[in-house]
Formats: sequence, structure tokens, C-alpha cells
Amino acid sequence: MGGRWIRLIHGPSVTGCDYAGAVREPVQRFRTGGAGLTQSQLAERACVHTETIASVEQGRRPLKPDLAALLDQVLLRGR
Repeated sequence: MGGRWIRLIHGPSVTGCDYAGAVREPVQRFRTGGAGLTQSQLAERACVHTETIASVEQGRRPLKPDLAALLDQVLLRGR
């Protein structure tokens, strides 16, 4: 579990604008396309603030391993 996100955050090193794009697009794609969830719904299911999800998607907050694993679990259940 946490495989797809763990690879994302531990894969090739990206910083700044590259990091924002590298994280934002996959998180939004899995949230909206794969699981069909809004930011609020994902936040509620993951027991985090909506702002946390928004910040990760916008590249303002790094996607840390513990949150990555949690999002993986929630998004897999949402399918």
C-alpha cells in the first residue's frame, strides 16, 4: 500500500515548480477520475483538512510518506 505515491515522492528528485506539477496532476487525476471524489470528500475520508488536500494539489505543501500512504488507502477504497 502507498506504492504509487511513495514512488512519486521518492522517485527522481524534483523541486519548486517541477515538484508542484509532478504532485498536483497525479493527485487530482486519482481523486477526480479514479475515485470520483471532491477535495472535501477525500479530506473527510482521510481525516485531514480540506486545505491539506488543496495545498498538496497546488504544490504548496509536500506530499509526505505518511499522507501518501493514507491517500493511497482512501483512493483505492473509493473505486
